Amino acid sequence: MSGASLQRFAILLMLYGGIVQITELLILESGGSWGPLETGVIYVALLLGFVGLVVELRGD
Repeated sequence: MSGASLQRFAILLMLYGGIVQITELLILESGGSWGPLETGVIYVALLLGFVGLVVELRGD
């Protein structure tokens, strides 16, 4: 992995971490009273973000 791709991956990882933290904050602020649909959508979005990071890492 070259330096530029490593830097790009680090930036994506930080962005993904920020999204996870914002999601956790939203869930906590709402009292955790989200329905199964909202929770499912959040988990699918987080899973897709993680898969995107793995694809980005393996692509270089």
